Amino acid sequence: MKANTPVGCPQCGGQMDLWQEGRRLAMTGLFASVTDWVEVDIYSCPACGRLAFFRTNFVPQPKKHVPVEPEPTEVDTAAFYVPGTGELVRCPVCGKEHPRDDAFCPLCGTRRDRPCPWCGKWFPAAQPVCPYCGHSRDEE
Repeated sequence: MKANTPVGCPQCGGQMDLWQEGRRLAMTGLFASVTDWVEVDIYSCPACGRLAFFRTNFVPQPKKHVPVEPEPTEVDTAAFYVPGTGELVRCPVCGKEHPRDDAFCPLCGTRRDRPCPWCGKWFPAAQPVCPYCGHSRDEE
């Protein structure tokens, strides 16, 4: 690995330093002969003392990004609060009464919609049946 390549410690998360470069490490095992060896760079973590071995001239490949479906953004609790007009319900978390058609509790921000256990789409918690897949919330 190149000397200026930053290496994070897998144990404590600190920055590891290049301790020894191009050291020969003997290979031992059932099929290894006396002349079998591999050249490695040894990195040391000054915070926790962990050692990490990398093949000399090793170039790490960038990690692939796996996209994750983002949470719905229809509810913006940071914006100003506009109360709904429905009958009052109590928030299950903080106990504040607020209109049933609010998307979130105006006091603690608890969302009033929940994901469907079948398809994962979000819809209002007051609805017993998912409008996307048709399954009931308590259906097993």
